[in-house]
Amino acid sequence: MKRATSETVRVKRKFQRGTVRVAVVLRSDDGKVATGEARDVSAGGMKLTTHDKLGEGIKGFAQLALPGGQLVRTAVETVWEDAIPGSGYVYGIR
Repeated sequence: MKRATSETVRVKRKFQRGTVRVAVVLRSDDGKVATGEARDVSAGGMKLTTHDKLGEGIKGFAQLALPGGQLVRTAVETVWEDAIPGSGYVYGIR
């Protein structure tokens, strides 16, 4: 699945994203676990950077450690994936 251009994203986004960075643990319904860092977090999604391979269309739950120590658990789905050669993966999560 190709990612939308930045112009298309501006039109499609329902929620404003913040540039906060938070630690994330994602557990898929099929038992995969990914740990990483989320950026561009909003009520509608986030961008997750991780060393762990998940794939597109994976559903599960993510636990986010917000600044100040609050933990948030939410249902998620991976909607796109970009490989970072020698470094890991970036996922669009909603």
